[in-house]
Amino acid sequence: MVKKILIFLVFFFSTLSFASDIYIKLGTTTSNKQVQQIKNIIDSMGYKLYTQQEDAKVHLYTGPHKNKNAALEALQRLKKVFPSAAAVKLRTSTIESNIKESSKVQNGADDLTRPFFVTASLGFHNTKGDLSGTIDTTLIEEPKDSGMSYGIEFGYKLNRSVWFGIGYEILGTGDLTINNAYMSANYNFLQASSFDLYGGIVAGYSSLKWNSDPLVDAESLSGPSSFFAGAQLGISYPLGARGLALIGSYSLLNTSLKTVLSDPNTTTTSTIEHTMMHNLKLGLQYSF
Repeated sequence: MVKKILIFLVFFFSTLSFASDIYIKLGTTTSNKQVQQIKNIIDSMGYKLYTQQEDAKVHLYTGPHKNKNAALEALQRLKKVFPSAAAVKLRTSTIESNIKESSKVQNGADDLTRPFFVTASLGFHNTKGDLSGTIDTTLIEEPKDSGMSYGIEFGYKLNRSVWFGIGYEILGTGDLTINNAYMSANYNFLQASSFDLYGGIVAGYSSLKWNSDPLVDAESLSGPSSFFAGAQLGISYPLGARGLALIGSYSLLNTSLKTVLSDPNTTTTSTIEHTMMHNLKLGLQYSF
């Protein structure tokens, strides 16, 4: 009873000096993902959610409510979910110019009014080659297995949780360069207020080019190629600017890039086979 009286007093004094429509302010956020989550809650309670944009901030309201009694009833219900909720009055002109119904507002990096995206990434990879065969190992220079990676990916968001990508990346070590063309299917398995965690499967085609021949004094080689498949885990963190997000990911890919070495002075051969590619990437994504 005391709580209801206090809510009524807060409501009364917060609306006394206004002569405009009554709204209930739920709070302020900088995350459009949180806007969508709050919208889902408000929709389930039978109210409409409105947003007011102020630079990077989004103010959240429900309303307008018909009268003080309707607003007080709504406030009592909403305070159970949003303890900081408060009744306010806004002039109709302010509503028309600054507030828009949040059905037009989606969640940041996953804004479904912007289902397409492009991501540019920079990373570090490890692609170790396994040496086997009969050639004297003193004649073979084992290639470096780590270096930088560069990539670009285009994609489409099917819905809030599922998205697909098609991309191209270059993995280099100085001794060799690996080019990967791939497709991915991904699922956001954790949707927090300020970030998403996702996992996905990756498949594509890989080709290896030797920059320096691993066999001493031999002619340069044309590198092998192979299909590959694997998995990836990542995090998506929306930035303040609309449509931008920071992406971090780790992928593990299985392939079979087998280079055959033949000693020109003997009949002996050896192979260098690259089977596992580890790639840690950081990227900037733009949705449109």
